[in-house]
Amino acid sequence: MNWLTDAHIHLSDEEFKPELQFMLTAMNKMGLKACCVSMDYSSSHATLKLSEQSPLVLPFLGIHPEKANGDLESVVSLIMENSNKISGIGEIGLDKTYVSDDTGFCQAG
Repeated sequence: MNWLTDAHIHLSDEEFKPELQFMLTAMNKMGLKACCVSMDYSSSHATLKLSEQSPLVLPFLGIHPEKANGDLESVVSLIMENSNKISGIGEIGLDKTYVSDDTGFCQAG
């Protein structure tokens, strides 16, 4: 089977929790893997745990610039401690599409 990969999804978000098992089963049937990205320490930790439950979840740990002031050191430590388990770094938050006030965006940089 040829596998496709969704390059950016937040599967560890709470909104997906009720349907997560259904989604993982459907992904398996469709031959779909997911680069599951994170926004902060909490979501990075949740993404890592989710990847341990399913080989379809490719964990990308990271921090969005809006969260950098509070979580940066914790996220970096989590990445370093789990570098052999992660597939990449993400969310890095370079997309300003949904930013209405870029003050916080600029401060984090």
